[in-house]
Amino acid sequence: MDKEPQLRSIVAVFLKVPESQVHGETVIDRTAIPGSILQNRLYAKLAEAGLEVERARRVGIRTYGDLLALGAADGGSAVRPEPERPRPLPAGASAVGLGVDLELVANLPEAEDYWTDAFYQRHFAPEEIAYCVLQADPRASFAGRYAAKEAIMKADNAWMSKPFDAIRIQDGPDGRPLFPGMALAITHTGQQALAVAMTLPAGGAAATTAAHRQALVDPAIAGVRVAGEPVGAGRIPMTGLVAWLALACGGLALVLQIWGI
Repeated sequence: MDKEPQLRSIVAVFLKVPESQVHGETVIDRTAIPGSILQNRLYAKLAEAGLEVERARRVGIRTYGDLLALGAADGGSAVRPEPERPRPLPAGASAVGLGVDLELVANLPEAEDYWTDAFYQRHFAPEEIAYCVLQADPRASFAGRYAAKEAIMKADNAWMSKPFDAIRIQDGPDGRPLFPGMALAITHTGQQALAVAMTLPAGGAAATTAAHRQALVDPAIAGVRVAGEPVGAGRIPMTGLVAWLALACGGLALVLQIWGI
């Protein structure tokens, strides 16, 4: 069965144009459908129609014709390429990655049941859904988790080839977000969600387990609360790297204040 008409209809909905205006040269990348959440909502709908596109390949899809070329035209799934291997660092060198992401809460789909909605199933693990649905504003909580996953990918590109639901953010006993090898901070208002992720220096990964993180919390960092959401990170030496992270968080908080959100 030819699925192209169904795919065309889905793309038209996200572009907010008539189906007749969708053709091979129609741009469907982030310049036309802005924001990571909307892009992934599009791909969740396309997956329901039988097209599966690995996230690592999505950055190369610019037009509707590119989408069809990846397997939609014949009703098959796109070829999943091998994930790009991180380049090894020179001997003795170390690297610390910093990722920041800001998302609009309104970009997440509304759902009567988050457990059965295709978008939430594809982008959040069951324990993450269980956490978010119990919060006062579930969509804002989901947006914070989503932003944290994007920040993790930006901080460490090795996660770019992983599906969103494989990036599982856990919660410490005091509600702080935890992820192996990373220091995380998440905050949100009713309109926007902000997350910062920083890879820990060599030897610091052990501090990301729940037990270690609970025992080694730095009160100077973990005591900060914005919009009712805890913002914390595992305790690591207050070097220039941590100072830069604090500066980045402070600068972004100032921007949010200026925007009045």
